Amino acid sequence: SSDKTSVATVSKDGLVTAVAEGTATITATAREKSATCLVTVSNKTLVTTAAELKTAIETADGTADAPTQIILGGSFEVAADAEHFAFSIDGKHIAIDDGNNPISGDNYSISRTASDKSLFELTNGASLKLTNLNIYGNADAHLAEVACIFVRASCKLTLGNGFELYSGNGNDNDQLIGISVGDNATLIMEGDAEISKSIKGQEVLVA
Repeated sequence: SSDKTSVATVSKDGLVTAVAEGTATITATAREKSATCLVTVSNKTLVTTAAELKTAIETADGTADAPTQIILGGSFEVAADAEHFAFSIDGKHIAIDDGNNPISGDNYSISRTASDKSLFELTNGASLKLTNLNIYGNADAHLAEVACIFVRASCKLTLGNGFELYSGNGNDNDQLIGISVGDNATLIMEGDAEISKSIKGQEVLVA
């Protein structure tokens, strides 16, 4: 049985079904013995690889007021065989947090290892919030079609606490555009969010 059926229910066969976010105590009884366990229901999706993050983004069904919550469970690189836009966010509303992996030194949450690839592209009114996330990327050529994050027309990007975009190591050949912002797009920076600027690159390119 469940002490909070608004969170989780138990069928007559003992199947536990999540209903809504929260915690519930599940009790199982057989003859004269019983046991309990605490069940937590969350709408957050945990991902540990670039492929899992891509799938989580593609299946996201959140709204602007209640975006799909994605938690990074580890650091990973976007390799050279990735599509041009590694993560396309088309009309979706997503929040990505790496809160369980504190940023320190060169520990990047997401690294872009291919100089001709971009990480995120927001299109068709999409919104994305990045929190406690450390992104690294560099490029040997200043190309308008290559940036860490593209925010197309009428889309919204929020950079929350603990976010850092590091677009190069200071060498003369670091020319990556950090964030490209389109017409009527919105870029919000909260708390200690930071965009590092490379020598020849641009922190933010406004179309």
